[in-house]
Amino acid sequence: MTDHSETPMFARARNEAREDTELRLDIPKWVMGVIDAEGIVRGSASSRKEVVNEILSVWAERKVHDATVVLRLANVNPAPVDSKAGSHG
Repeated sequence: MTDHSETPMFARARNEAREDTELRLDIPKWVMGVIDAEGIVRGSASSRKEVVNEILSVWAERKVHDATVVLRLANVNPAPVDSKAGSHG
């Protein structure tokens, strides 16, 4: 039997017709506490979803930037991919 404890759990496959996709995961309670506190600090209109989306958006933009710098410095053209380039925002 295969141990899937390290395998990410996805609620559903990506659907290119949708702008968003669902992510389900378990996180440490203290991390959720910080996310909830951030929502409170921002005001009652800020939900967990908004806080997490902002955090992940900043992280993803940084990863794209890092990859771009590496490719430029290595003077490498990335192989074409099936997904829409630059669709992150």
